[in-house]
Amino acid sequence: MSRLIKVTSLTLVSSVLFGCSSFNSMDSFNVFADGEPSPQTRLCADDTGEFHECHDMLIDNTQVKVVERDPRLFHTDFNFQRLGEYTEQMATDMQFDLRDSMIDTPVAVASFVYLDSSLQSTNELGIQLAESLMSELQNVGLPMSDHKLTGLINVNAQGDFVFSRNKLELKNNPNIGYVVTGTMIKNARGVMVNARMINIKSNEVKASASKFLPKAIVDNLI
Repeated sequence: MSRLIKVTSLTLVSSVLFGCSSFNSMDSFNVFADGEPSPQTRLCADDTGEFHECHDMLIDNTQVKVVERDPRLFHTDFNFQRLGEYTEQMATDMQFDLRDSMIDTPVAVASFVYLDSSLQSTNELGIQLAESLMSELQNVGLPMSDHKLTGLINVNAQGDFVFSRNKLELKNNPNIGYVVTGTMIKNARGVMVNARMINIKSNEVKASASKFLPKAIVDNLI
């Protein structure tokens, strides 16, 4: 008895994967052999157009490695942006203000402080803002100076040190012509940062920049 093959939908898959081209759907055709339908049989067409029963590649499940996803990736407060990206933008804004100025004396960067009555309160965020902004300002071509240098290398069992916050140990640098500093204003959504470059002798503000740091960034620093 002749066989009737009715093909209603044909989708070819690369013969590199299965050695032939196969149908994607189990219901893409009906096969009638001796008058009996065989809906579970899938047919593949080879490069010559001949049809035959498909034989898919078998996957050894024991060799499949399951990798669990880091649940932190799905937290709404997970932020991939770094503090340096904000200070880079601030340095660029300040460079724009200085486009017609000649800065030929070193620039120092002081810790950023909270905008309160004393202007003497800072934290890790204020210190990191200063450190990051110092690097970014040098990247835009400004001459920078680090006023925390002692001028000596203190070697002890803990390591080798050249920085200090003791003013009696610091090396005096009369060549500093400008200082960059700023204020921080905290609210429920994050911290507003205002930075400015000031001429030490004249108190003239030569450049300024402002950025809002989202709470997700701030919480990862302090």
